[in-house]
Amino acid sequence: MASDIDRAGVAKAYGRWAPVYDLVFGKVFDHGRQSTIAEADRIAGELSRHAIRRGPGAAWIGLDWLGDAEVSQLMCLGPELYNGV
Repeated sequence: MASDIDRAGVAKAYGRWAPVYDLVFGKVFDHGRQSTIAEADRIAGELSRHAIRRGPGAAWIGLDWLGDAEVSQLMCLGPELYNGV
């Protein structure tokens, strides 16, 4: 098929240009990369604080709307992080 990628050619080009790319763009993108990593760590910490620990695992909580009472309550979510509603 004409649209198939020549993997060997891609690997050869990558091997040739990766050091140049890193030299030229490494410092340019470093601040953004570090900021992204720091934000991901912050979000992971926030999620961890909201987990209910049960032994080595964790259960995640969410809000369930009780329509008749017009209030919400905290509930444990399943492993798919969805309460089915």
